[in-house]
Amino acid sequence: MSDKVLGSDENLASGWGAVRPSYKMVFGLSVITLSLVVPHALFSLVAFVFVGFVLQVFAKISWSKYLARYEVPAVFIIISLITILIEFGDIPLLGTVLWSAGDGRGIFITWAAVRHSAELGARVIGSLSGLFFISLSCSMVDILQQLRRLHVPIFFITIMEMIYRFSQSIGASFRRMIVSQHLRLGYFNLFRGVKSLGIAMGRLFSRVLLRSEKTSVALDLRLYQGSLQTLPKTYPVLRKEQRQIVVATIVVFLLGGGFTALYLMSP
Repeated sequence: MSDKVLGSDENLASGWGAVRPSYKMVFGLSVITLSLVVPHALFSLVAFVFVGFVLQVFAKISWSKYLARYEVPAVFIIISLITILIEFGDIPLLGTVLWSAGDGRGIFITWAAVRHSAELGARVIGSLSGLFFISLSCSMVDILQQLRRLHVPIFFITIMEMIYRFSQSIGASFRRMIVSQHLRLGYFNLFRGVKSLGIAMGRLFSRVLLRSEKTSVALDLRLYQGSLQTLPKTYPVLRKEQRQIVVATIVVFLLGGGFTALYLMSP
C-alpha cells in the first residue's frame, strides 16, 4: 500500500512532503486545540490566515487548494449557524432584537445569537484549518503510522483505512459516470439532469455492493486477521524544514497566549 494510493497530489508535491509527519501533526493538532481553548474567537480567524500563509510560503501549497477544502464544510457550517441565529418564541424587549417577525410571539434574531454564532463559526473555521493542514501536508499512510505510534486501537485504524480506500474508489467511479453523462449531454436541461443523476445513483449503489463483495473476498484470500499491515516509511532528516515547523508551532502558541491575555484584560 503506497502513498500513490492513499496520498494525494497536494501533499506529495508539497515542500514539507518528506518531513516527518509527527512535526506536522503536532502543528495541526496545536492549531485545533488552541482554536477550541483560547477564549478570544478572533484567534481562530488569525489561525486560519496563519495556516494558509504557512502552507503557501513553506509547504508550497496554494491558497486555492487550501480554500477548496472548505467548500463542503461551508454548507454545513452555514446551515448550523442559521439554526443558531433564528429563534422561536416570545420576542424579547426592544434593544436586544436585531430582527423579528410577529407580534408578541414569532421568529426573531437577537444580538446575542449573532455574537454566539459568529464566535462558534470562527472556532469551527480555526479548527478546520488545523485539520486541513494535516490532510494537505501528510499522506494517509503517514497519518495511520502516527496513530499506531500513539497506540490507537488497531481496530479503529483498520476501519479508517478501509473506509478511506473504499470511499476513494467509489468516488472515482461516480466522477467517471458523471463525466460520461456530461459528454452525452445528460445534463442538457433540468429534466434530463435529474434523470441522469438518478441513473448514476442507481449504478453507484450496484457498484458499491459489487465492490464490497470483491473487498470481502480479497480480505479472505489474504487471510485477514483484523489488521491491514503497511510497511513503515523512513524519512530523511530535513533540519531546515523541521525548524520551520517548530517555529510555526511556537508562533501559534504565542498568538494563543496573546489573545488569551487580551481577553482577560478586556472589561
